[in-house]
Amino acid sequence: MTWLAAWAFVKNAAGGLFGFLKSLDGWQLVCLALALLGAVQTVRVWSEQRHSAKVESQLAKSEAARHADQEAYAKAQADAQAANKAPVSNRLTARSAKSTRSPNKTQPRSNKQQRPPNHCSGTPPCLSTS
Repeated sequence: MTWLAAWAFVKNAAGGLFGFLKSLDGWQLVCLALALLGAVQTVRVWSEQRHSAKVESQLAKSEAARHADQEAYAKAQADAQAANKAPVSNRLTARSAKSTRSPNKTQPRSNKQQRPPNHCSGTPPCLSTS
């Protein structure tokens, strides 16, 4: 369908619509306008209700997540307070249990060569070699 044929179709449809509207009296035009206005408003209300339902569900999810975060934070704070109130000896044994190594593991070797202990601390009187 070319643009010329489309233009002819639109012109013919508009002419028929204007011919129909000319045949109506004033009250019929007012009623038709009110019916169109009511239909447009109804569609807008339905659209707004769908949007509101979507936003409310997002808000409910957000509030639930925030509530869960607050509960987790409160639990972590309570655990930290309980750990701080525990006797020092209990905390030390818990730390030592975590830090113990198995006897099969070896210490990492360093690349530096071991030198015999030198009693010189690097001060100028010790720099001379004898």
